[in-house]
Amino acid sequence: MKRDEPMSEEKVDDLEFNRNEKQLSLPILKYVKTSQQQNGLKHGDYKRYSQYCARRIKRLRKALKLQQGDRRHFKKKDITAEMLKDERYLHLVLVDAERAWAYATDLKEESKNEPRKGHHMIKRLGKAVERSEHLEELCQSSSVDARSKLESQAYVNWLRGMYYFEQEKFREAQEFLIRAKTFYENLTSILPYDESPLYAKKAEELIPLLRFCVFNLGEKSAREIINSEGEIGNLDELIAQARREEAANIVEITWRGRSVPVRQEKVRLTILACQDIEKKMEGATSTEDKIELIDSLFMNIRDSYMLLREEMAANPALQRKEDGPVSPVLYLLSYLNNLRISKTIEKTFLSLDGLKNSMTGQDSDGKKVGKPQDLIRMYELILQNLGELHNLEGIEGDHEFKRQIEGDELGMKFIRLYYIGVTLEQMKRWREALAIYEKADNYGRELEPYSRFLSSRVAKEVDHVAEQIKSSKFRIHAESILQTDVPVQEMKDLTIKDRLPLSDRLDDYVEEGLVKAGSPRVINMPPSMEPAPCKPLFFDVALNHVKFPDLEDKIEPVRGGISGVVKSMLNWRRK
Repeated sequence: MKRDEPMSEEKVDDLEFNRNEKQLSLPILKYVKTSQQQNGLKHGDYKRYSQYCARRIKRLRKALKLQQGDRRHFKKKDITAEMLKDERYLHLVLVDAERAWAYATDLKEESKNEPRKGHHMIKRLGKAVERSEHLEELCQSSSVDARSKLESQAYVNWLRGMYYFEQEKFREAQEFLIRAKTFYENLTSILPYDESPLYAKKAEELIPLLRFCVFNLGEKSAREIINSEGEIGNLDELIAQARREEAANIVEITWRGRSVPVRQEKVRLTILACQDIEKKMEGATSTEDKIELIDSLFMNIRDSYMLLREEMAANPALQRKEDGPVSPVLYLLSYLNNLRISKTIEKTFLSLDGLKNSMTGQDSDGKKVGKPQDLIRMYELILQNLGELHNLEGIEGDHEFKRQIEGDELGMKFIRLYYIGVTLEQMKRWREALAIYEKADNYGRELEPYSRFLSSRVAKEVDHVAEQIKSSKFRIHAESILQTDVPVQEMKDLTIKDRLPLSDRLDDYVEEGLVKAGSPRVINMPPSMEPAPCKPLFFDVALNHVKFPDLEDKIEPVRGGISGVVKSMLNWRRK
């Protein structure tokens, strides 16, 4: 199997991506549990599972071209470490061990009524142990990762423990079951969040068996076995190596401030395809080429989404916690949904650009000319896509993301109302168009608090439409005045009445039919304008510059106080 080439880090739409070299890997417990749940053990049907394993072995040998002869001749072909070029060789040995174990467990149920089958059961369990030991030997190869080495040792110790347990050799059974439990507990500590519950549950399943062994051996003997067990070979070294490999082989995406691992190869390829399309779109010139690139990504996103859904259905532990954040797999599903919706919106915007160009006379060669009604439908599609973003799991506490969605929705409603007004304006429905523009202005005022949260494309269109609405309102006023619904011929038939209104001929009595009809012409409305004189204003601008003569010598001085004044007045009177 070819190794993956290391890839440099790149960032696309808040994405951090790391890819490293990879060895052969066999997650034994995960592989086994999935096969068991899908092929009979969900209902305790061990016979069906054994038959499935037999068919699976046949298919694997045929695919790997390892058939052991034909119907008449048998030639055994064992798998060696030199043949490990594909993970399916390990799958073949594992499924062979599972077939023997399932057959033995089925015989155990039948041995309750037929004791002779109990001996057959022990032999089949011994065959399962033999196959698991072969698997462990293969996993010690340098081409297999440390996790597979740990899992193979846990698996073989579990089968050995079950083999001795069924023979009621509780001392040996306890020894191997303790080893298996130790391996599974250590695997739980190094594996990621979405896989560790499966291994923790397996370790818990061994506790009742160990208690039964303690009960039969006695407390003292069981404690001696535990104390004499000591450390298990190179367990610490394998755990450290497995930790390093998990950290090196992990692929992570960082979205909205949270990093989650991506272990599914299909999902990794989808993320790589997204990065590749982003680069190609930068070099694409025509709108059709860009739309075609986006369409090619949707199929990969859908396949990755279905793959994660199936994985969640098979493992309920991957569901959301009630008192904590969503699981990494569920968060990854939200990321893929966001990727699908954002690319759909981007594709719709590209189609909008093409329609607008055709409306203005650009790029209209051989194409249908767009209408405002077509643009309205496009913006409604964008609004529907933005509404889907509210249902994404894992963003409940991301208030900035929520504000961005709400702002973009208001912006789309604002722009959509503008094109509704344009449509009504073309139909010469001036009142309705003016009312729509006024409503759009209300949305524009509501958009002000969201100005810093709007995406760049929406903010640009909102600014452009705001200017267009201002000019459109003035245009509607002018058009409503210039254009009237009264026909020209009716205007020609109108006559001007020469008779004066009643207010101007109060001294003349003339009986008119209009008075009887209840519509007399009493006064002109509005009253005619009459000239009125203005009050003149005079300004003496020369007074401040006139110098008057001195008249002090002409004035007689006043003498004798009040009596003198009186006399002078009398003298003046006599004169």
